[in-house]
Amino acid sequence: MRTSVLSRSLHIGQLAEWIGVSARTIRFYESQGVLPEPQRDSAGYRTYGERDLERLRFLLRAKDVGLSLPEIREIIALRDGGEEPCDRVRSLLDEKIARVRSQIEALQAMEQELIALRYAPPQIVQDTACYCGILEQSLASKT
Repeated sequence: MRTSVLSRSLHIGQLAEWIGVSARTIRFYESQGVLPEPQRDSAGYRTYGERDLERLRFLLRAKDVGLSLPEIREIIALRDGGEEPCDRVRSLLDEKIARVRSQIEALQAMEQELIALRYAPPQIVQDTACYCGILEQSLASKT
């Protein structure tokens, strides 16, 4: 059995401090539909409970691993609809992994190009319009 972390409801500033984001961030997530409209106390202040805290923690963790707000909204909708969203999350993570691997390959190719440029033999340049022979020779070889 899970024990409650909150012994009472929190106002937006308290929740923001508790979770480590700004109140503005919480309001933004509400406006984007990834956090539900909060309950209000008798004075009209937003109040948040355990469920809100857990959803916000999930949302921040999902953002940390690169999920977009539409993807997070989809996952939350599945869960709120009574479905288990983990298969969809796995699919999204597979897409992210493929994208990251592609970016790593592109960065490794760029690293090799930079290393080759860095250690290229110095160019003697007579042209006064030339800024740096290393880069300009590289540009000339690409055209």
